[in-house]
Amino acid sequence: MQELSAAVGEGGVNAIHDTALIQALLVKSKHPVQLDSRQTRYLDVIDGQCGRATVAALRTFQKDRVFGNTESRMS
Repeated sequence: MQELSAAVGEGGVNAIHDTALIQALLVKSKHPVQLDSRQTRYLDVIDGQCGRATVAALRTFQKDRVFGNTESRMS
């Protein structure tokens, strides 16, 4: 099993192997059905670079799955 050696994302170390692992998880993960009926993926590409798309996907994943999406609960 692969493990992260350091943080990935804004302000993270963003080592290529760690970033690629997180990207692979984001590519395999889909938005919850209650937030996206099509259940689209969080990210489409694994390139090992922590660019804007990866940071945005991480933020969205955290909002949807970790911290909760307060906007969806209000509508």
